[in-house]
Amino acid sequence: MDEIVLVAVAWCLVAVVVFAVVRPALRVGRREDAFHARAADELIASAASLAPPRAPVARLAAPHERASHLVETGYLGLVHDRLCGYARVLLGVERSWLLLRDPGHHGEVVVVSARGSDPEQIGRRLPADSGAIGRLMHAARPEVLPPGEASSSEDPGTSMTRGVRMVATAPVAWEGTVLGALAVGTRDLEREFGVDDLELLGEVAWLSGAALAGHDRRAEMAATVASQVDALATALSVWDGETRRHSDTVVELARTTGARMGLDAMELLELELAALLHDVGKLRVPREILRKPAPLTEAEELLMRNHPAWGADLVSGVPGLQAVALIVRHHHERIDGSGYPSGLFGVRIPAASRIMAVCDAYGAMTEPRPYRRQREPEEALSELRDLAGDQFDPAVVEALEAEVGARPLALV
Repeated sequence: MDEIVLVAVAWCLVAVVVFAVVRPALRVGRREDAFHARAADELIASAASLAPPRAPVARLAAPHERASHLVETGYLGLVHDRLCGYARVLLGVERSWLLLRDPGHHGEVVVVSARGSDPEQIGRRLPADSGAIGRLMHAARPEVLPPGEASSSEDPGTSMTRGVRMVATAPVAWEGTVLGALAVGTRDLEREFGVDDLELLGEVAWLSGAALAGHDRRAEMAATVASQVDALATALSVWDGETRRHSDTVVELARTTGARMGLDAMELLELELAALLHDVGKLRVPREILRKPAPLTEAEELLMRNHPAWGADLVSGVPGLQAVALIVRHHHERIDGSGYPSGLFGVRIPAASRIMAVCDAYGAMTEPRPYRRQREPEEALSELRDLAGDQFDPAVVEALEAEVGARPLALV
């Protein structure tokens, strides 16, 4: 009996020691995470306040020019429609809709975007508080409507979703106010919406809320977008010049490859801005990891894998760049579904993200690194070809190879 008591006392002492040692360590870890996030925000703020240099390098003027195109092309007024389109791509479904409450008519909603269905639905007013539309507009969180409910009743709203077997919806809200709903639908008899699908839809709905919150302030936003893009790019230059130079390389590669693949003007604009800002999440990665002259440890690699999500978080804070943030978030997905952060596969990865993944890898392989030798262009292209179909989109690899072969690029 005495032995049992002694063992119990010993285990209690061990528990006390572990609690005393481990708990502070966990607190330190959380403090370090908060510190790096706060340091990144402070660096961006200081970059925004920097006066322009007396003799600016041409490359540093590019971010401002690209951001200015957002205003010139009217892109800022189309962000909600772009996000509605991305919702359809990310979830791999046929249709998507964005509905907003009409503040002048509280009992109605307006269809402000419809992808994959009759474009005449756009601008249509529907009752907000009954039938399927009522279910969409009153969802407190991302959820799935039961099969058939979206088109089973006779209320006027169901004509929007007629022929759709299943609908998933997420509330579009900002600062606690529900502004509308983002919904996707499918006719596929085998398709089910899982937890991951609802999480993705919720992310796009959140970005829609952020975009719509500033929709009425487009003139005011236009004056600040370019400066905020400049601030992010400048902060990355200050934090790690090599990462910023790499981003410039990826911009040029992505722009020419995207043009060769037939992307339209809006898609190219999003692609260029995403390529420029795809690594800004590394502002939250400690410098000693970014500049480590050796391969990363497993723990360091796991930390580094956060940078697409961190980057998307930073980019989404720039007015009008919410769709660009989605591209940044998914530029490390893989065609076979084994990428991160969401494990998307095939065409469910946005085209711009697939292009950027290939250009990012080619740029990294052909640039010098302290822990490995610089590859020649043909060697890098050969490796991309080997990984096409698993990691990379074969069509993008083919387009990049054709572009590199057509005219040498200054990869500096």
